Amino acid sequence: MSAKFIETCVAEYLSSHLEFKAPAASNHSLVLALTLAIQPSIIAAAGGVPQFWWLLLAAVKEWYPNAEPTFEYKVFASHMVSLGGLSQGSDFAGEITEIWNDWQAWQREVRPAD
Repeated sequence: MSAKFIETCVAEYLSSHLEFKAPAASNHSLVLALTLAIQPSIIAAAGGVPQFWWLLLAAVKEWYPNAEPTFEYKVFASHMVSLGGLSQGSDFAGEITEIWNDWQAWQREVRPAD
């Protein structure tokens, strides 16, 4: 359900912004949702920054149920790492910490240490 929400938001943005050029490395909805052009419209549709990240994390769990280290997953992971630090001192730092903790717990569950 979350993946469909993100995909729909990305598709709506693309249909009304024909000039948008997807990054050469990937046109997956996950990567596009993280672009500076598209992300604000999804944040607005989701109802705010924390809601966006909860939806995106849920979508990632749908797209990559085993946290496969694809290019797209690595892009998401790098944004999560940045988000954790950048949110400190913000109005939603607590919620971002919850999202981070959920992401870390899920990764440990699906990709236990070798």
